[in-house]
Amino acid sequence: MKNLWIWIAIIVVAVGGYFTVSRAPEAPDATKIKIGVIAPLTGIAADYGAEMKAGIEAAGGTGIEFVYEDDKCDPKDAVAAYRKLVDFDKLSLIIGPACGSPQEAIAPLVKEDDVVVIVPSAASRGLYAGSGGKMYDMQYALESEAEFLAKQMHDVLKYEKVAVISYQNAFSKTLADSFKKAYGEEHVVREAIFTGTETDISSGLLKLKSGEYDAIFSTDISFFFAQGLKKLKDLKIDTPVFSSYAVELPALRPLVEGVAYSFPGDMEENGRGAIYNITKESVELLDEAARACEGENACIKKAIGDSGMFDENGANVRRLVLKRIKGGAPEAY
Repeated sequence: MKNLWIWIAIIVVAVGGYFTVSRAPEAPDATKIKIGVIAPLTGIAADYGAEMKAGIEAAGGTGIEFVYEDDKCDPKDAVAAYRKLVDFDKLSLIIGPACGSPQEAIAPLVKEDDVVVIVPSAASRGLYAGSGGKMYDMQYALESEAEFLAKQMHDVLKYEKVAVISYQNAFSKTLADSFKKAYGEEHVVREAIFTGTETDISSGLLKLKSGEYDAIFSTDISFFFAQGLKKLKDLKIDTPVFSSYAVELPALRPLVEGVAYSFPGDMEENGRGAIYNITKESVELLDEAARACEGENACIKKAIGDSGMFDENGANVRRLVLKRIKGGAPEAY
């Protein structure tokens, strides 16, 4: 009998210990920052999303938790991604979207919510106002990029007449319209506009076959992914081609040999493109502000606004330079 009571005592202690251990809640990490990310992780711009993710992970360390949502560079998917992050995940700090149309699609929603959004790419000057002053452009305004390229091509390189290739999306349209305005409509003698749904852009490029012009400005990387340079050569069009910073994408470099492009002049030369570096900077900025403000959004927004990094349009104040792809690698123009 004595042995029986000893065994019962052992079992009670063991079971009690089990429940004590299993019921003990894990202490929350008060120092961890949670950030939502809206990025094109799949689709035609997946390489852009991959560079964003690499930059985020390089900056994040163990002190930040990221919740990723894929917008496929599509405005409807971006709205769904935003609503999921804000309404379901209860996040108020967001990086993205990267693509122009998704940025414009979520801006009215951002305006109504208590959130702070950092866009890790060039965006329109109107995005900041449209979001109620809550979406900050970490790169520079699209209009500034277009004005810089127009000045370089016309004033510096002395191209009198140009052709423009653009797409029917918010990013491309803003860039094309701003470029034409800065260059002077009378100097833009040919234009090819695509929807982005074409299986072959060759017929659309026939508009550039006739006419005299000195250079081509392409507003969208979709043109290069569609083998645009090869198709121009097939049509015996061999004028210089200019575009924006995204041609530095690793996946694009084999397709953009000789293409000149605008690029942030203050960017660290670390072998990575603007997308990686700017996304990394976005994480670092949000992390620093969130920790200093102990997660209080009004304080975070004020800290970012008072940082001296952004102009009255919420766009980063950066110097631009002209670069080109030569031998598959970026170099100064």
